[in-house]
Amino acid sequence: MPSFRTITRKDLYELVWSRPMRDVAVEFGISDVGLAKTCARHGIPSPPRGYWARLQAGHKAERQSLARAETENPTIEIVATTSRLPEAAAKVLAEARIEDMQTKEDRPEPEPLAPFPVVDLHRSIKLTALTLRKSRPAKDGAVRACDEGMHGVIISAGLAERAMFILDGLARRLEKDGIAFEPAGASMRAGIGTDTVLLTLVEKTRRQKHIPTQEELNEEEKERKRFQRRWSQKSLSDLVDLGSYTRPYPEWDIIFLGHLVVEIDRSGGDGLRRRWSDGKTQKVERMLDDIALGLRAHLAAVKERRESHEEWQRQYAHMQRRRETARRRAERETRRLAFLKELSDHQQEIARLTEWLAHAGAEQKSPHLDRTNQWVRERLRLSQAALDEAGIESALAKAALFPEADELQDPEGELPKDSYNFY
Repeated sequence: MPSFRTITRKDLYELVWSRPMRDVAVEFGISDVGLAKTCARHGIPSPPRGYWARLQAGHKAERQSLARAETENPTIEIVATTSRLPEAAAKVLAEARIEDMQTKEDRPEPEPLAPFPVVDLHRSIKLTALTLRKSRPAKDGAVRACDEGMHGVIISAGLAERAMFILDGLARRLEKDGIAFEPAGASMRAGIGTDTVLLTLVEKTRRQKHIPTQEELNEEEKERKRFQRRWSQKSLSDLVDLGSYTRPYPEWDIIFLGHLVVEIDRSGGDGLRRRWSDGKTQKVERMLDDIALGLRAHLAAVKERRESHEEWQRQYAHMQRRRETARRRAERETRRLAFLKELSDHQQEIARLTEWLAHAGAEQKSPHLDRTNQWVRERLRLSQAALDEAGIESALAKAALFPEADELQDPEGELPKDSYNFY
């Protein structure tokens, strides 16, 4: 279960201004993005980007003051989302955090981004790039690369070169981590071995009520008149369906906002960050390291889930084999009991037949009695043959009730009573 921590608004304010947000977030078991959102919800200002770098360089950096809250000394409850992370994913993030802290001092300043367009594109995105560059914008102003062999990119035409720059950088960054990066038609796929996740690069959009142009209104009026005219000429005996009237323009327009978003499809890594989007200052192309780390964490979660499922399947198959063996063993036990009952029946029959012959021999003989006794003697002979050592051995060998090497023996013992509740 996720853990909770309660803290006052003022104490949280002091924490986020005492050291970097990422370090504080670790204490609460959440991401730095999650902590920043929590601060924003409660009106707690947080250090702007570059604040700690300026302090380290000896420059003065102003600390924003905490505004008065509506209630006296309010408290905030923070849920530790990382406690829900798959163990493998949490390990990847923890190792990356340690490496980041160890190399923080020696890390060089980020190099300026290369200008657009990218000339020497990564081989995996060449078809997508060609499509984005050659396609004519659709009515909504977007270009799309969503067919087979493409990366599922949907953006306005003006962002095509920037999208290719991001895809090229992401492909090369993932290649360093040994992560395969390939097109998947409506999306793109990143993977290690058989473990893969899907992700997309799209532009943020919003819906806006369509305001028809005068030309569209004129066309609508013409279409309405044509529709009315067709219905007025339709007789009752005419069974032709004229259909329904539709407007010649859309009800809504899709507005592209110019902000790019990389998003990982939900892959089972609950609690992991899945979305990286343009902010006021930070752009997606500056987040490639974070995206690569996120993909590694998601892939670790996918691998853990796959291995867990495979182990479950293995155990399930093993229990199924044990159940089947137990069923066959129970059937054999039933046959063994039936075999012993048959021997016991022969013993009782021998006793009855012997007693009959002893009694019948003292009586006066008759043709009918002779024939009866002849039948009794034959029954007696067969029962005695079934009970002699050779007869029993032959029957046992044929029925295979007590084999020397027992294939139905379960080395783990009898199944527990609740074994059939294993799903």
